[in-house]
Amino acid sequence: MVDIWGLDPKLNHLNHGGFGAAPLPVLEEQGMWRERMEANPTGFMTSELGPHLDGVREELGSFVGADAEGFILIHNATTGVNAVATHLELDPGDRIVTTSHNYNACRGALQHAADRAGAEVVVVDVPFPIGSADVAVESVLHAVDDRTKLVMVDHVTSPTGLVLPLDRIVSALESRAIPVLIDGAHAPGMVPVDIDALGVSYYAANCHKWMCAPKGAAFLWVAPRHRETFTPPVVSHGWNTGERARFRRLADWMGTDDPTAWLSIPRAIEVMAGLHPKGWEGVRRANRELVLEARKLITGLLEIDSPAPEGMIGSLAAVPIPDDSGPAPILGPNDATPLMRRMFDEYRIVVPVPIWPRWPHRLIRISAQRYNHIADYEQLVEALGEVLDGVGP
Repeated sequence: MVDIWGLDPKLNHLNHGGFGAAPLPVLEEQGMWRERMEANPTGFMTSELGPHLDGVREELGSFVGADAEGFILIHNATTGVNAVATHLELDPGDRIVTTSHNYNACRGALQHAADRAGAEVVVVDVPFPIGSADVAVESVLHAVDDRTKLVMVDHVTSPTGLVLPLDRIVSALESRAIPVLIDGAHAPGMVPVDIDALGVSYYAANCHKWMCAPKGAAFLWVAPRHRETFTPPVVSHGWNTGERARFRRLADWMGTDDPTAWLSIPRAIEVMAGLHPKGWEGVRRANRELVLEARKLITGLLEIDSPAPEGMIGSLAAVPIPDDSGPAPILGPNDATPLMRRMFDEYRIVVPVPIWPRWPHRLIRISAQRYNHIADYEQLVEALGEVLDGVGP
């Protein structure tokens, strides 16, 4: 199983949720597209690319349950969140609601948009550990009022790995004409996604994480009711050329770029489906079962209860560990925390140890992908036991 990935065998890779990992056959597909493009750049860009991207959107739409016309192909989910935040027409006193579990870059996009307009970002404190999905629903809905112009919630939270009950949140808000933006960075490939059934206004997601497409493959989907007014991140030739609908003209061409990560999405869907006899359903289930088993090993070491119900877990799970007793580190956006560095330097384990919700509190977050085995997590628990010196409750 490991052989279809180019992962360093000397490392224990437990952070698939961080940046994904593309299987070698998918990277070969990307290389084929790149060679084809560079053999005749003019012909490829002007004649071939458009129809190929139409096909990608059709495949993607089938995978996540959305009509192909609503997709804007982008390079990461953060770009999609920024596009929606920039699109908002905010007045002083307006509010954007999000949760304490969101991704820092996405919260920053919301805050930037709010600051420019004199609006407010309301961060809803959803507890973790959490006893029930009801808590998340009630927390978000309680924070919404008649000044709320957008609610952004994660499908799967980045720091804590919680699968949020989107159906209940979205239906309650969209029925009140409050648009919802889903940060689905971790969702496609980890959990079943049906955007049309959700009835959501905006859905931004990565394909390079759990779908295992190459880096730089992501999308923003916009509901039909917003397409005639929505503007993509870049306005280029499509603004005043072509015969397609306005939304497609704007979304189809945002300048010269390397489209090969997008073009490789169908191959990623195919390759990953082949890693289990039951296809994607089997892949998702096997990953989830493995991460739940691994979570039990960690909570057993720490002698604590599981911090979230199994029904809120996909193939990403976080566990609180004892507070850091050292001085607060000064960290850049991609810097490793002290324990994360130590796990790598001393034990060759790649696992995030984020500070959350604030110093000195921290979590350890594990991922499970088809290249992982329970022995990987047993090694992690052994290392944690040494590092934490057998600390318990």
